[in-house]
Amino acid sequence: MDQGHLDPNSINNFSKRAFVETAKSPTEVQQMVTDAAQKGDRITRREVKQLADEWTAVSSDLLPEQIRAKATSGSMPPRYLAPLVREMEKLPESHLSAIQEEIVQCPELDTVKQLVRLVG
Repeated sequence: MDQGHLDPNSINNFSKRAFVETAKSPTEVQQMVTDAAQKGDRITRREVKQLADEWTAVSSDLLPEQIRAKATSGSMPPRYLAPLVREMEKLPESHLSAIQEEIVQCPELDTVKQLVRLVG
């Protein structure tokens, strides 16, 4: 959107809130949303959030590689990992290693949920 890669005809595929949410998103998320809109997909705020969560989960260096791979394969839902990443971004470096160790030792959804509650 920043570079003007959105076809004017595709703008009609966005809800008002989705358009604003997309504009606030990182460039990579904007590109994914724009591609979907140009294919004719209806874009709502929910779709923008889902794509942003997916991108966060698979691209964050705060998550160990094994966990990012699980997010990419779909065996660990990105919608649970994204809040953990957002909370981890707020923490000092000294706290991150314990969280990363815990999620590697027990790479399950319940662990992720508990960590989000713990750090959030």
